[in-house]
Parts: sequence; C-alpha cells; structure tokens
Amino acid sequence: MKKLLITLFIGVCLVSCSTQKKVVQVAQQKPKPKIEKPKVVVKKPLYNTYSCKFSGSYNNIPIRGSLRSCYDSVVWISINVLGIEQARCLITKDTVYMLNKIEKEAYVCTYNRITQFAGLPLSLSFVQDLFTDTIAKKTFNTPKFSATITKQSHNVTEQLKLPYEINFKGVVNSANQSLNLKLKDQEINNPLSFPFDIPSNYKVRH
Repeated sequence: MKKLLITLFIGVCLVSCSTQKKVVQVAQQKPKPKIEKPKVVVKKPLYNTYSCKFSGSYNNIPIRGSLRSCYDSVVWISINVLGIEQARCLITKDTVYMLNKIEKEAYVCTYNRITQFAGLPLSLSFVQDLFTDTIAKKTFNTPKFSATITKQSHNVTEQLKLPYEINFKGVVNSANQSLNLKLKDQEINNPLSFPFDIPSNYKVRH
C-alpha cells in the first residue's frame, strides 16, 4: 500500500509538471488576458476574549456560574449549585476536559466520542457561538439528538450585540433536557486566565 501511494503521488506530480509545460508553451504563442483574482475578505471576530456570569436552571435544577472564552482557542466554564462549585470544564479545539468535584472524577473526551455517545454536534465553535452569536432560533435533528435553541439579544455597545437570554430544549438519547440561562456582566477583550488542573486523587475517565 505504501508503494502504491508513493507511485500515485509521483504520477500526480509528473502529470502536473507536464501540464504546466504545455500551458507555458501556449502562453508564449498567444498571450492570455490577465484575470484579476477576487479579493478575499477575512471577517474579523467580534472579540478576542469574552467573559460572562450566568444564572438559570438545568433540568429545573437552579445553577449559577461563569464562562471565559478566548476566540477559536479555549472555553472555560465553572458551574455552581447552592453556592458550591460542582463542575469545571475546559474545552479546547480537539478535547473536552471536565472535573466532577462532588464525585472527585475527571473526564477527558474527544468530540468524536461525545458525538458517538450522544449525537451532539459539539465543538469549540458550537459552545462559543452558543454564548455569543445572535441568531434568534436554531434547530438540530439527528438520530440521537434533537434540540431547539432560542435567544434574546441586546446591544452591549453600539458596535456589539450579544445574547442575554438562552433557552435550550432537546432530547438526548431519548432523555428530555432543558437549559435556561440569563447572562450578565458580559465583557470583551479583557485579560483572562483559565485555571484548570486534574488533582492527583481524582479518578480519570476517558
């Protein structure tokens, strides 16, 4: 197989080199008009860092917490129940880390594993968009996961609009799930830290 791939690679190179020579010869006989390439406009992100505090309920259980995010890099979430930190989560581009502080357990999962288990289209951008994009309604429907997300937004500054209320209703593996959050103290482009480590006495699950 390795030899076959190398042979195919060399063949492609030879074909592309041969084609390039033919194009050069034609160009010498009859110049072609110049075609201007369209300019690629790179959309700047709304923020470099984003943070907020939230309160609400998960499956009718009152929760509070805070979120910190560095665009396209990392999301850090702390969740409190009855004033005690129950869980802490760190989401990177390829892995999700979570501490269950009550059971003294740590979870390390790839997005593929989460998708296989729950059908949830989870990714770093999915979580970041959940808290920052202003699309009023989104729906998802897969064999294991279906959900509707609705949001209400407001202007944080004249140039920036962000959600202040998020409502999630869905079914994951035939179990009903609901999440209702109100966001406050939203700030952008401030220096942030993302404290996260797995204590040595925690049982690590993958």
